[in-house]
Amino acid sequence: IVLKDTGYDFSGKHRLNVFLTNSLEEAGRSDGQMSLWDDPLATESIEANEAKKNSGLNVIIGNPPYAVSSSNKGVWVEKLLESYKTEPGGNQKLKEQKHSIDADEIKFIRYAQELINNSNAGIIAYINPHGYLDKPTFRGMRWQLMDCFDSIYILNLHGNSNHQEKTPDGKKDENVFDIQQGVCINIMVKKMMNLL
Repeated sequence: IVLKDTGYDFSGKHRLNVFLTNSLEEAGRSDGQMSLWDDPLATESIEANEAKKNSGLNVIIGNPPYAVSSSNKGVWVEKLLESYKTEPGGNQKLKEQKHSIDADEIKFIRYAQELINNSNAGIIAYINPHGYLDKPTFRGMRWQLMDCFDSIYILNLHGNSNHQEKTPDGKKDENVFDIQQGVCINIMVKKMMNLL
């Protein structure tokens, strides 16, 4: 309704580029997905696969799901996360055995970083839990992000009720989203390299 009210023309052959898919699954082959009948879900899956293969994405905006117990455990996304599970510099594995790095919001950051790397330039703008900013197990992730992006801007909104955070004047720090986890707004910028 909002698109229609703002003048979007639905009469053309080009569809709205919003896809029903699991972003954390690798883009697969589409040739086995068609059936003898007109199957809207198969068509949607094929078009989502093609969108995932696009290496021209330059702006990624989102509020990824917050889930420490991620059900997204595919080989592809787990392999992407390996770089975050190394000491700064990426030469050896983190000393810690447990990794909250396996949380969905971290997988979405890593996936977005991969898309921007493939495009050679772009911006990620995410709202997500702020735990990665200072927890020791995220030092490899922080190093990888600083190595990849030219500029990183973070607005830490705090508000973590589990840590009983306080405002500068000593009052209870309320979360702006009425959840227990503290959150931050992240803007990460990778500039186009001059190839001349």
